[in-house]
Amino acid sequence: MIAALVFQDVYLFDDSIENNLRLARPDATRGELVRPGSTR
Repeated sequence: MIAALVFQDVYLFDDSIENNLRLARPDATRGELVRPGSTR
């Protein structure tokens, strides 16, 4: 059995949530950014 441990540091910049999300997908539409945060 092979196991791996991967550490993940999370950083949020002093900016809007939208701009923080755009770091990963700069070409995402506003709908693509809003949908994952929706509780519906």
